[in-house]
Amino acid sequence: MIAILLPALTAVVLVLVIGATVFASGLVDIIMAIRLRKVIRGEVLLFLNGMISVAFGVFVFFFPERELWRWCG
Repeated sequence: MIAILLPALTAVVLVLVIGATVFASGLVDIIMAIRLRKVIRGEVLLFLNGMISVAFGVFVFFFPERELWRWCG
């Protein structure tokens, strides 16, 4: 019901949820790269992937209007 009445608010909340999800995924990647550094090869790539995800999540969380303009035109 709220999505129908307030579509702009719904879009902002959706972008914030996506940003939080990407941020959390990046943190998990960083933690796993550190814990598995002696077991796997290429842990540096996993760590870099985590860093990029965290940076993107922070960017989306602090500037959601830029992401909305990208999606909504």
